Amino acid sequence: MPLDHLRPLTNNFWKKSLTALIIGCLASLSMAPLSAWPILFISFPTFYALLSASQNKKQAFALGWLFGFGYFVC
Repeated sequence: MPLDHLRPLTNNFWKKSLTALIIGCLASLSMAPLSAWPILFISFPTFYALLSASQNKKQAFALGWLFGFGYFVC
């Protein structure tokens, strides 16, 4: 197939997107009523690592949006 060389890139982006969404959900656990604030020491550095590994501004924006979506929905 002509687009087989793009398959690993899209698969990797979906893993990063799902990770950003889950990390956003975990970060929301640090607020009341759970107040599990040590989770922030795991979630924010992981989010920063995802952002620094992004390949362009669009991917960084999408990861940031998914992190925020996970944070405010969960």
